[in-house]
Amino acid sequence: MKIVVNTENNELLNAFIIHCKSTDNQIIIAKTENVLFDIIEKGEVDAYVLSNEVLYFNKPITFIKKSYSYVPIVLLFNPRLTPTTAVSSVDILIPYITQFDILILSVLNNIFMYNKTFETLKKLTAKIHEKIEFANCVYDPTRRILY
Repeated sequence: MKIVVNTENNELLNAFIIHCKSTDNQIIIAKTENVLFDIIEKGEVDAYVLSNEVLYFNKPITFIKKSYSYVPIVLLFNPRLTPTTAVSSVDILIPYITQFDILILSVLNNIFMYNKTFETLKKLTAKIHEKIEFANCVYDPTRRILY
């Protein structure tokens, strides 16, 4: 998975880097708002991990949801900070804990399950519109016609 991480916490960022090097996950560090928006505009990522410790986190959440509604946004939520309205737009909300190994595993597992569920839903909805052939009959579900 290709994951964008945006946090001001260097310890957390280093833990992400170390963990992603030991797995098949690729981490893209977006330390500033400009870098984050450049990455968002290019697309082609599997998830965004943002921290509510970053003061501008509301703006990218709104932009991501408008442009790439299918890409999960994980918000690492620090309970000491007041939540904002953007929290309702987030796909996965994880309380911020200081045991970074557990936190990162939780983030990666949640992203994996979100993407797997989304892929399954895409496959199921794609099959809804396919014509079904049996014997010398064809059923068109979109038009509800049997030939």
